[in-house]
Order: sequence, then structure tokens, then C-alpha cells
Amino acid sequence: MSTTIPAQSYMRLQDRVGVQADHPALSVGLLTNTWRHTDPEPQHLQEVRVQGTPEALAIACLGTGEYVPLHSPAVRASTLFAANPGAREAMSFFAEFDFGHMVSRFQGNVNLGLLVLAGFHEFRDGSPRSNHFSREFFYSATGRRAEISRPAILEPDKGSRRLENSGLLGSWRNTNAASQGVSTIEVSDRGEHIGVRAYGVVESGSRDWGEVSASVYAKDSSSPYAMAFSAAFSLDGIRCCLQANVKQGVLVIAYFTEFQDGSGRSNYFAREFYYKET
Repeated sequence: MSTTIPAQSYMRLQDRVGVQADHPALSVGLLTNTWRHTDPEPQHLQEVRVQGTPEALAIACLGTGEYVPLHSPAVRASTLFAANPGAREAMSFFAEFDFGHMVSRFQGNVNLGLLVLAGFHEFRDGSPRSNHFSREFFYSATGRRAEISRPAILEPDKGSRRLENSGLLGSWRNTNAASQGVSTIEVSDRGEHIGVRAYGVVESGSRDWGEVSASVYAKDSSSPYAMAFSAAFSLDGIRCCLQANVKQGVLVIAYFTEFQDGSGRSNYFAREFYYKET
């Protein structure tokens, strides 16, 4: 007989939910598909193929040849996420690819029939290119065979590798005053990296998650300006990874929350928007 878990730790109010202790694995039907890029001339990927089971979900990327090879071995998704702590259907995942010259950490989520795939790309070949962030969109192309014929193109070495990060710095306030997630994000210059501090919404007001070091990324390999960062916080058996990028003056943050406390809650995905306080 299932029993309701009486107490749960939380980093912000939306982490709490009444769930059953005997929880099944997340279903992956929403993710398993062949996904084709919405842009006929994409930058990184032509197609993404997701197949397998909740215990072993495989992600295969068919690249353009410019950054990502035309074909590369599939990797196993490291973590799956639902839409909230009580949901049982996976709608988001983490996957990391080592392409030799570049390591790409992909964070995907399905939204309104699209696979939204964000990537943090770090060059390992010693070239002076910028580590950069990408956000690409894919539609369901099940039953359609990919025809990839674009030749491999070598990106020229150019641009400054010490990214200018002033566009990220400052205090960012949630656009939703009634949010039960994270109310404020503070970003500070810490030399090679940035410092990121988050404040989760709790009954007493806000909870300081502390400051963590974060890496910054440009919009492409030639840009010298940071416009995205990746950070991770851990408190009370909960790990929360942030995927953040500035778009038209708005800081868009995707939160990937993992429960490591045995509470039975589902790892979950959430997105919030922030404006810079002046």
C-alpha cells in the first residue's frame, strides 16, 4: 500500500508536492521521436533521434559538419525531467557529447510539439574560438529519412576567448511577482568566471541559495561577448541546474531540478524570465 510522504525539503515553494512513495519510472513517449530542425540551414544539428526506455534513453545527433559531425555515436541521456515534481511523464533531458574538438552539453525539452534543444559548447582543440551557447528548434519528423549532404566546414580561428561579460552582470528580478520559484538572480564578475547567487521563494520571503561559480558562453564561436551561463546549486538533497541566456534584454532561465533525497518527487523542468534592476 502506498503512503504519502509527510515531509519534503525544498529550495523554493514549487518544489513541494504530495506524491506517493512507490513511484514508477517516468514515461518517455513524449520524447521518443525523430526530430528535424525547423531551419533548413541549421548551425549545429540537422536532426535529433531519441529512442529507448526510461532506464536507457538514447540520444543521437546528426550534425551539419560545421561544428557537429554528420554522424556520431548515440549517448545515453544522463537525467530525465517531468513538468513538475508530481508528474510522471518525461518532457526534458540532459545529454553530453564529446566530439573530440568540442564537448557539447545539450539540455532538451518538448514544448507545444517542438523539441527545444539548448547547447553549451566548449572547444577542447586549443583554438582561439569562443565557447558558445545555442538554442535550436526541432519538429516531429517520424517516418521521414534524413538526407544530410552538407560537407564538413572548418570554422576559422578568430575572436577573443576571454569573453566580455558586462551584459550578464547585475541584479535580475523575476517578471512574475507571484512566482513560487526564484525571485532574484544576482550575477557578479569573478575574473575568469562569474558568481551567481539565487533567492528561492519560501513562506518567510526568500531563501539565499548562496553563490556558485559559473562559466559563460557567447552567441557563437566568433563573438567576444558573453550572453549565456550555466550554473548548479545544491541544497538539502536537491540539485538545481540553471541554463540562462539574455535575449532582447530579458534573462531567460531554464531550471532543471533533481531530487536526490529519496522523497519520490519527479525531477522537473521549469522556465522563468527576469529583467535587470536599475
